Amino acid sequence: MTYLPPSALVVGAGPVGLSAALELDRLGATVRLIDKSSDRSALSKAVGVNARALELLEPSGVTHRLLDAGLKVSVVNLRFGTEVLAAVDFSKMQHRHNYLLCLPQSDTERIMVDALAERGITVERATELAEFEQDDAGIAAMLSAQGSASCHLADYLLGCDGAHSSVRGALGLGFGGERYPDSWSLADIRMDWALGHGEGNLIMRP
Repeated sequence: MTYLPPSALVVGAGPVGLSAALELDRLGATVRLIDKSSDRSALSKAVGVNARALELLEPSGVTHRLLDAGLKVSVVNLRFGTEVLAAVDFSKMQHRHNYLLCLPQSDTERIMVDALAERGITVERATELAEFEQDDAGIAAMLSAQGSASCHLADYLLGCDGAHSSVRGALGLGFGGERYPDSWSLADIRMDWALGHGEGNLIMRP
């Protein structure tokens, strides 16, 4: 009897989808990875990689690359103006990764994409999941790419496509939680300041 490794279609090539593809490939699955965006974002977005994520990525060989590219932050301060109200000291964790690794999400994704490419897996950009059906034989997914449609068969479908997931929507699954009432801005800048480097600072103002 010939054994065929399971196949997986991963929808969404952010950090979650890339991590899933790396791990599935490591475990012997056949992986196809798609994303509806035409290119990776060049923005920082999420800049913190925690100890558990670093631990989970170690078997795939990605962790040391992230460490080489990132900044280890041992302390995060909560400030009101210049006064430190509280400090979270990650160095006290009983873990070999007792710090928060600061790395722009764009760099995290680039490192993971490179690692997948070395394994023969490329992110299929501008490719969107249109619909899918499931039966005892597996998943039949209709994909749309540059105006053309195709059907892909897989044993598993992973919805790693964010808060507005088309996979979750098709399954009728909600997204728990509530929206913040405030607006937030995120900026990538270079600056000199008195607080130095190597620590995180959350600064509140009156």
